[in-house]
Amino acid sequence: MAQIGMIFFLAGGGLLFDKVGPWGVFLTKGIANIVVGLYIFTIRKKIRIHPEEM
Repeated sequence: MAQIGMIFFLAGGGLLFDKVGPWGVFLTKGIANIVVGLYIFTIRKKIRIHPEEM
């Protein structure tokens, strides 16, 4: 299933590169990284790690 997602992201990146320019791909990747980082910081307190289960 991951391969299908990779194909879509590569195709989307290629379209962005062609239509917007080389900077469009990097801008999109940067925005995605910021969104994921903010999401992780908002849920980090809810994550529980139990050492006895490891």
